[in-house]
Amino acid sequence: MTANNSADNRPKIPSLPDGHIADQSRHITDKQRHITDPQQQPTGEAAKQGNAAAKQRKTASSTDPRPEDFITEIYLEYKGSRAGRLKTRDQRRRERMRRNQSSQPFGKGREPKKLSAVFSRAISERGWREGFEQAQVVVEWEKIVGPTNAAHTRVLGIRHTTLEVQCDSTTWTAELRRLSRHIVASINQRFPGANITEMKIYAPGVPSWKHGIRSVPGRGQRDTYG
Repeated sequence: MTANNSADNRPKIPSLPDGHIADQSRHITDKQRHITDPQQQPTGEAAKQGNAAAKQRKTASSTDPRPEDFITEIYLEYKGSRAGRLKTRDQRRRERMRRNQSSQPFGKGREPKKLSAVFSRAISERGWREGFEQAQVVVEWEKIVGPTNAAHTRVLGIRHTTLEVQCDSTTWTAELRRLSRHIVASINQRFPGANITEMKIYAPGVPSWKHGIRSVPGRGQRDTYG
């Protein structure tokens, strides 16, 4: 009694009629025949249009960027590769050697240098060449004009490209004006970066309100004696 009850509780699988299976098999066979039968293939103008459409789909699928190509392009650009190629092992090794040399004492680019060369490079890089050499003109004035002329003259300053000098007598004023072209040529030969183009020589007793070796144009002379 128990065995019969358990058998009755099992799910029943519905049975299909024999004709239904045969109809399904016949339908699948007809579809395969329709695909493989050459007589069923389109011909003439329809075939040309179908081939053109298939070729267009194939070309579009081959030219469309794939996600992996886009990722590869970003990676190559990030790595800084040239011509779309990654750096080889030898290239990476040479770059690593250059980095190590630059960080070692006495390595490439870290050779001992003279202090004058270091200062000269710093002056050129920061644009101090003109002001530095103009200051040298004032400091080495005696070497430029000689001890005798320097004893009777005094550099007032440099305004733009004009060297202003004052003499202690009218005689030395005339003498220095006669030698001004030669003095300017000597200055440009010794200090080409000073950019001195002319000299302005003052006679003694002419008041001057300049202070320092360099100055800027002011309001000019004013009535300060009344």
